[in-house]
Amino acid sequence: MEVVCDSSLIIPHVCTNYPGSCHDAYILQQSSLSDLFQSANRPNSVLLGDSADQLLPWLLTPVLYPTTPAKLWYTDAHGGTKNVIERTFGLLKMCFRCLDRSGGALQYSSVQCAASRLHAASSTMLQ
Repeated sequence: MEVVCDSSLIIPHVCTNYPGSCHDAYILQQSSLSDLFQSANRPNSVLLGDSADQLLPWLLTPVLYPTTPAKLWYTDAHGGTKNVIERTFGLLKMCFRCLDRSGGALQYSSVQCAASRLHAASSTMLQ
């Protein structure tokens, strides 16, 4: 599943076309989001990826072994900013308990997209 949120925990993009076993980089490469950011009309923004993602002009990844103060600052800022998506998932799980794990799998996989859309529609209530 691919989810994008902004700094206000608003979810403008969800892709649920792939099972959990698919690698994040593959899902991103196949998604409409990748097409959008590679197009001439790309948004004036960037996405944060993890260390397994390829560094692209619009996809920022952490520095694996920061050797300068600037790289250390960037990596710390990246991690702190990336924490926003973790908080977003936490809110989704809190509001929609059916997304909690049970026996290593989601209880109701068909609810994922609906819950994300509900979160996007009701984000002002969650803040």
